[in-house]
Amino acid sequence: MIRAEAVRCGYGRTQVLHGVSLDVAAGGVTGLLGPNGSGKTTLLLALAGILPLLGGRVAVAARGGEADMHALPARRRARLVACVPQRLDMAFALRCSTLVLMGRFAHGSPLAGPDAADRRAAREAMRATGVEHLWDRPADAVSGGELQRVLLARALAQQAPALLLDEPSASLDLAAAVRLFDLLRGLAGRGRAVLCAMHDLNLAALYCDALVFLKDGRVACAGPVKDVFHERTLSEIYGTDIRVGPHPVTGGPQAHFVPGAAGGGAGPGAGPGPGGGDPGPRGRDRGR
Repeated sequence: MIRAEAVRCGYGRTQVLHGVSLDVAAGGVTGLLGPNGSGKTTLLLALAGILPLLGGRVAVAARGGEADMHALPARRRARLVACVPQRLDMAFALRCSTLVLMGRFAHGSPLAGPDAADRRAAREAMRATGVEHLWDRPADAVSGGELQRVLLARALAQQAPALLLDEPSASLDLAAAVRLFDLLRGLAGRGRAVLCAMHDLNLAALYCDALVFLKDGRVACAGPVKDVFHERTLSEIYGTDIRVGPHPVTGGPQAHFVPGAAGGGAGPGAGPGPGGGDPGPRGRDRGR
């Protein structure tokens, strides 16, 4: 659905991404992970066509084949890809419904206001994210977690086949985070491509089909969860001792952090945890 080919980009004279390549498939959830400053947000901006490239290409599936994301006009991009930012800086207060209706920008005349179909799509999106009761509430009068769900509703109202999310669960409580990822899995099951930048390794392992790890602006590791979610791989990427064990219900892998390990010499080369461990990183894709 979305393919990055040797993408290089950054801000001013600072290059952040150094030849990043990845595929985000329709019908699945892909997790984008990595330490702070590894380039996750920058990559999402590049994939959305917002941040200019210094090199490489971003291709998106479109009617009749593929399109160069950076060559498309804004309204056309908005029909293909919807984005959920990590935060929203507002110069003035807007009603939550107004924010969500902004997601209908690509579907009507830029000079006309929202029509009945737009309002119906907005209400359905807010209902899906559990914030329909905030329809008339000013966006600066809701909690951070509520605002994050309003921003997700805006993206859903856009009805684009691909969804890019930047830390969507960062402001949510545990139950809301689970509901969010249940919703994302449902969207993927209905054919959407979902790419989610996140820090929570265990949510990623529970809900994602594939994982892409960035480090220092490059792909450090990528592949299906079962192929890349291993102790040595995670410990190398994050620079601390991480042990992996089974989830008590699903049996899938979950990460367990070792207190004090980040300053105690654990990380690259850390030995395997109890019960063996990963024989070595797999799905490694350095410098692509």
